[in-house]
Amino acid sequence: MAEELDIPPFMHIRVIEARGLASADINGLSDPYATLQLSNSKEIVRSKTINETLEPQWKFDHTFMLPDSASALDELDLLIRVYDEDTLNADDFLGGCKFIVTDFLRHQVVSGWFELRKENWKKVAKGKIHILVAFGDEKLKFDQRTRMLDGYQTKLDFMLMKLPNKNKGGKKKISKKKKPTALQ
Repeated sequence: MAEELDIPPFMHIRVIEARGLASADINGLSDPYATLQLSNSKEIVRSKTINETLEPQWKFDHTFMLPDSASALDELDLLIRVYDEDTLNADDFLGGCKFIVTDFLRHQVVSGWFELRKENWKKVAKGKIHILVAFGDEKLKFDQRTRMLDGYQTKLDFMLMKLPNKNKGGKKKISKKKKPTALQ
């Protein structure tokens, strides 16, 4: 699988936002944060917590170094989890996505909304998450990575605005080209 792909050493990820999250607190809201992890690592990186919302806007960026072996890359998943932060109890798992990294590599840049799944990754949880994934040959400093991901996000958002409106309900339809989906 990965043998035929050019393997860049770095994967840049932006967790942009989520919407429609489950309410985990008594006030009908949640205090969500997102985590990123590669399946071959114990390292977990975490976004900031956005208090009292079901539609957090994180714009949280991180870069992972990828293995240079095609066989190791074939086994690699990206895990994105969303939690509700609690002060007295353990944080509540709201949902997550599990992606095969080589699916992203086929596209070089991927941006989209993905359904959150429950802890077994099979059943759909409440909410969706908006992410952007891009690959590069060098580790970028924070401001360089931010500018690069901002540029991709702006271009992709602009392209979505330019899509022709083919339905009568006024909403734009987005073509369903094969792109990464959360594992089911």
